[in-house]
Amino acid sequence: KQSSLSFHNSIALNGKPLQRATKGAVIQEFAVLDIFKRLKKDKRYKRRSFGAYEIYHLLIMRNILNKNVPPSSIKRAISNLCFEGTLTKTNLKIIGPYGFQNHLYKLK
Repeated sequence: KQSSLSFHNSIALNGKPLQRATKGAVIQEFAVLDIFKRLKKDKRYKRRSFGAYEIYHLLIMRNILNKNVPPSSIKRAISNLCFEGTLTKTNLKIIGPYGFQNHLYKLK
């Protein structure tokens, strides 16, 4: 499903560049949703909620995501999936890579 919300066009792209950016954002959303589903089934993970940076690093480690994709793109994908009702933001937090608390997310 391609949402007009997938790519937040804050840089006023149009035409082919906008189409490519939107396609990339949709692919990232699918990848994020897929990793959440895989983690839910994986018995090695006792926790069922994860932070955006954890998801980002898992996607990189599993070669699902190109290292050139910024973490903010994964945060955007998670926000979009929450907005669509696929993921839920929990009240749980962990300390992220920059020393600040980050919310955890889970499948709805």
